[in-house]
Amino acid sequence: MKYCRILLTCIVVTISLQTLYSQSGNKSVFVLVHGTWGGGWAFKEVDSLLSENGNIVYRPTLTGQGERVHFIIT
Repeated sequence: MKYCRILLTCIVVTISLQTLYSQSGNKSVFVLVHGTWGGGWAFKEVDSLLSENGNIVYRPTLTGQGERVHFIIT
């Protein structure tokens, strides 16, 4: 009996997650990381193109690189 409850719970959770995933529009998540002497600003146009389609875009500026080079601890 306990096994049946666990199995039923797993089935309900799976169906619920599939429904939520299909309603979300299958959005992708992009993390754009710049190279040396760059910054997150370098991907501004790419960000806008990807965001138009409902994707989630992160473009962080790394400490010690590009515009944040002055944060390097020597």
